[in-house]
Amino acid sequence: MDLSKFGVELPEVKTIFAVDDKNLELNIEEITSGLKIDNSERYLPWFLKYQLNSFDDLIVTSEIQKILDFIENFKPGKALLLAGQAGSGKTTTINLLAKKFNFEIFELNASDARNKKSIEESVGDVMKQKSLFGQEKLILIDEADGVSGTKDRGGLATITKLIKKSKYPICFTANDSTSDKIKALKKLSIYIDFENHSQELLDQIAKKIFKAEDVEFDQTKLTEFIEERATFDIRGFINDLQASVFEGKFETENNLEIRDYKKKIENLLQKVFYSYPEDAYFSGFNTDINIDELMLYVEENIPKVYGTKGMIQAFNELSKANIYKGRIMKWQYWRYLVYVNFYLTYGVSAAKDTPKKVIKFDRNTRILKKWIYNNKMAALGVRTKIQKAKDDPEKFIEKLSKIYGRSAKRTRKDDIKYFSIIYNNNKEFKETFDRNEKLGIDDSVRKSLVDVL
Repeated sequence: MDLSKFGVELPEVKTIFAVDDKNLELNIEEITSGLKIDNSERYLPWFLKYQLNSFDDLIVTSEIQKILDFIENFKPGKALLLAGQAGSGKTTTINLLAKKFNFEIFELNASDARNKKSIEESVGDVMKQKSLFGQEKLILIDEADGVSGTKDRGGLATITKLIKKSKYPICFTANDSTSDKIKALKKLSIYIDFENHSQELLDQIAKKIFKAEDVEFDQTKLTEFIEERATFDIRGFINDLQASVFEGKFETENNLEIRDYKKKIENLLQKVFYSYPEDAYFSGFNTDINIDELMLYVEENIPKVYGTKGMIQAFNELSKANIYKGRIMKWQYWRYLVYVNFYLTYGVSAAKDTPKKVIKFDRNTRILKKWIYNNKMAALGVRTKIQKAKDDPEKFIEKLSKIYGRSAKRTRKDDIKYFSIIYNNNKEFKETFDRNEKLGIDDSVRKSLVDVL
């Protein structure tokens, strides 16, 4: 009722849900600002919170400078090949580069068909056409080392031909720099090493985050922390940093293990196959590498390293280690573990005759460790195809993967352990996620989050 006709003046009352009666539209800005939760970014994973938004935020290393030089002085006949494991910043760098130079990106990723016909139709057409907005183009072919030999037959051969006549820069990314599939590409590309980031770069990243988060740290401990870790995975390095901060302090005394577990195995295998038996023996005792895992690696690589005589003796020593391991399983008499370690390290090392140099150690895949792990971590699994067809509710790991912006498979494999460390050690973090009804953390998930550790 309009009381102004009777001389009654009412004060104007505004709420965040007020509707403008002229156009009957909600004021979205007022609504969102009124409902904004203070410090909502506080509980974000750091690798999301501090992700780069522009090329100016990027620390320009010698490898980044090579990319800049390639783009600024581009000539047909050469491509760009960025090699490094997942999380090393390859795709992020290319996207920031495209923003800087106002390029339109045409991306061909691992899920696309990449055989001869599809490459000619897609990439070939892109090279012939101009951008709708008058922009320059940049062609990105992701995971070039993942091209299948059958499904993607002829794909790489076609790409190498296109490199020679493309008037637009072509960039490739690869996870495995040693893959035979990219040998031909290396010859036609400027190779950018994302496998070994400098310690100085990681130090700058850590200090930048610590300053923003107001974290106390000791420079000596930070330097040791960086030196101990593999330096290719920036995303993983930032996750490690966050997992090592407790109540505003950077602590390394009760720290998580080195992320690059495979690197630790390779270092131990170098001792076993190429050093003195005594060194191999003591190195075996001073490592946290799983005995079963080490046995698989030793078994697989003995024939590659030793000659016939040495190989026979080495397998004899390995069999003794396996006998004592069986006795431990049967009788639960863990004193025998010292004999397992002795035969597995000293025994195999002493059997060497004239060892051959091996560039890459491979793992034997006979043991169904993945099956055992999946049963233990069932609560952190994803829905089966049948469950998805029935439209069953999403599981925890699928919901978490959306927050991380990654696939559920990658989140479960790479990120869940570091989420678990923070969840089990940070009370505020734990309470915040427990209250989140969308994630649905129940008792079975909580138990698995503990089992991960």
